[in-house]
Amino acid sequence: MTTYQGELLEHTQAHAQAAYWFTRLNSGEATAAELREFEDWRRDNPENERSYRYICYFCDASLDAPEHEIRRLLAGSGEKPVLLKPYHRGLLAGFLVLALALTVFFSWPEPILREEHLVSGAQMLEQRFVD
Repeated sequence: MTTYQGELLEHTQAHAQAAYWFTRLNSGEATAAELREFEDWRRDNPENERSYRYICYFCDASLDAPEHEIRRLLAGSGEKPVLLKPYHRGLLAGFLVLALALTVFFSWPEPILREEHLVSGAQMLEQRFVD
């Protein structure tokens, strides 16, 4: 029994392989051995066949779209998504530096304070038992 995540992974791998075969075969550079390998891959698993047909369907559908619309969509896809604006990056960096400083400030003196406490406690014990 496969899990949903396993099925999803298998599905995306089949799509990636189908996209590879589609581009390789349509590039005109595929050899006869690659064509045989492609046919074997396609017959190997029904999911492979479905994925290849899925890729072909969308590529054929893109031929029906106007060329200027495709160019517009492709031009917009090259933009990198901005994760954080520069202002927010500065704030985040400031908070991280502040957190680091507070961590060092509150954790660094602790061993020194412990030693002083132990020494003062030992001195108190020594003073009590001297009587």
